[in-house]
Amino acid sequence: MWAWLMQRVSAVLILLFVLLHLFLPYRRPLQFLLLLVVAFHAALGVRVLLIDLGANVKTQKALFGACVVAAVVALVVVWSYLPLGG
Repeated sequence: MWAWLMQRVSAVLILLFVLLHLFLPYRRPLQFLLLLVVAFHAALGVRVLLIDLGANVKTQKALFGACVVAAVVALVVVWSYLPLGG
């Protein structure tokens, strides 16, 4: 249930950060937060997809943890390749 709630909250945060990004482009902290929330939201979406494809319900906590770790790794990889200049 917590994963479902966090995915809904992250969806609202994505909308908020995209609006802020439109009005305040090239703000590094804002770009980082947007990327963080998108990676987290996508990881939870992958978890839901795996459950829909037949992953065992008992492994949901492990799937949740693995997807969050994958989101953090993706965030670090993408953020390290972004140019520093705006």
